[in-house]
Amino acid sequence: MAYDLNSLRLWSALKGATDSQRATVQQLVDFAAPLLDRVIETFPTYTLHDTTHARNVAELMADLLGTRLADPTPLEGALLILSAFFHDIGMLSAHDDLINVIAEPEWDDFLTTHPEAFLTVANAADQKPPLATVEQYCR
Repeated sequence: MAYDLNSLRLWSALKGATDSQRATVQQLVDFAAPLLDRVIETFPTYTLHDTTHARNVAELMADLLGTRLADPTPLEGALLILSAFFHDIGMLSAHDDLINVIAEPEWDDFLTTHPEAFLTVANAADQKPPLATVEQYCR
């Protein structure tokens, strides 16, 4: 299903783009949108970083452009839209991959500087850090 980009004010910056260029932006957003809507699976306690958030970011960009909304080139418009939809894509991770952060050197530093997290991990029954602690580390 194609994500509706026509209602984004930034989409107007692509009016000078070729059909192929607009189709490429559409395909990339269509790839990102369902992934963004799954970020909540990785970080259920975070504020939403879904397609609504991406749309809001794009609209805030348009607000910042203000009366200069027509100034971006098609490439600049495409980059703005794609950055709105891809800036949080790295937040999607499989739970098992997320738990692997304990192998990172910074994990020990985190536990050293956050005694409450250290105690939570030390008291974990299954020797895996609780997801809430991993979320705190990832923040």
